[in-house]
Amino acid sequence: MDEGELEMAKQCFLHAATLEPAWAEAWNRLATVDYLLGNYNYSLKEIDKTLELQPRHFGALSGKGLVYLKLQRFQNAIDAFQDAQEVCPASDSMKQNIDYAQALKEEAMSMRL
Repeated sequence: MDEGELEMAKQCFLHAATLEPAWAEAWNRLATVDYLLGNYNYSLKEIDKTLELQPRHFGALSGKGLVYLKLQRFQNAIDAFQDAQEVCPASDSMKQNIDYAQALKEEAMSMRL
């Protein structure tokens, strides 16, 4: 994944998740690869599996917010970032992400008027 071989990484993480379905990090890495590939709905499903196994997984919670931003589901993004901030209250980046998602939500609402 770090070398940009996303399809190969996807196969590796999918294999790991299949062999060890209770390993939350395999699902989280798979979700990350699918996010990078633009497979946002797959990424959300894999994030949900990660959170089923490890409900306070910071990376999965923050990643969920990023996926929702890509899908322009701004309130969902805000909620996910707030969940991540509860896990790691000292995270300045989560506050910034919440503010950014809120601004996008307000902009989208104003464009509808």
